[in-house]
Amino acid sequence: MKMTVSIVTDSVSDIPKDIAEKLGITVVPLNLHFGTTTYLDNIDLTADEFYERLPDANPLPTTSQPSAGAFADTYRSVLENTSEILSLHASSKLSGTYNSAVLGREELLQELENNGNNNPLHTIEVIDTQWVSMAQGLLVIAAAEAAQDGMNLNDLKSLVNDLSSRTHITAVVDTLEYLARGGRLGKAGAFLGSILSLKPILKIEDGEVQPAGRVRSTAKARQQLRENVINAAPVERLALAYSTTRDVANEMAAELQQHVVSGEVILYQIGPVVGTHAGPGLIATAWIDTKG
Repeated sequence: MKMTVSIVTDSVSDIPKDIAEKLGITVVPLNLHFGTTTYLDNIDLTADEFYERLPDANPLPTTSQPSAGAFADTYRSVLENTSEILSLHASSKLSGTYNSAVLGREELLQELENNGNNNPLHTIEVIDTQWVSMAQGLLVIAAAEAAQDGMNLNDLKSLVNDLSSRTHITAVVDTLEYLARGGRLGKAGAFLGSILSLKPILKIEDGEVQPAGRVRSTAKARQQLRENVINAAPVERLALAYSTTRDVANEMAAELQQHVVSGEVILYQIGPVVGTHAGPGLIATAWIDTKG
């Protein structure tokens, strides 16, 4: 069945390029600033190149959302091949990307109206997923698969809302330094005053970073991530993220595969924009609970 709704997202979703291409997902990149040089996330600078440069970066890199114009240009291009767009974006509590997407939609629709080209069938729905990284990415992938099967826009929105209510992500980071400097700690900021030897476990809840626990070693923290998935099993979908420790992520993915109802664990490397705030050494698990 022909896909009638096109899916757009942003690079915070960390969707692997091969999956995005296969499912026809349009990814709008955020901006990464190293000093006076600006790069498009995962386009002008790969993740491996980024993590190689990060330890010596002084000052640390910063990030910014795409402009409203970038979204207007994207939507204009996508509407050449479809009349409906579902645009799914990172939590508005952690990024200004959703707001840029809303402004980009308004800019384009106003432009079309002024030029007398406003097609009443053109619909652009922009959604704040309240998630980031592959918690966001899993929703985007599920929506794109359903769109390829011919699901209409209203049903796609309902699907995303349902899946979002069953989505989770937990992560362990080597240090809170990067999140703190980027202003993304949220309620997990309470960990800053804790004993330095403790490893914080973080989660996204209500669209922001929150504490999920703390243990005394990296090994115990990673084991807690495994147990979170095992306790939720069987899960509908599972993604496992790493910034610089691919071997550890590979091992965990192999261990957790048996707990996924269908499909393979998606293993992915955190991109430069998310990596700016997470830093090296991150391991994260994102999953969607089975229904019922």
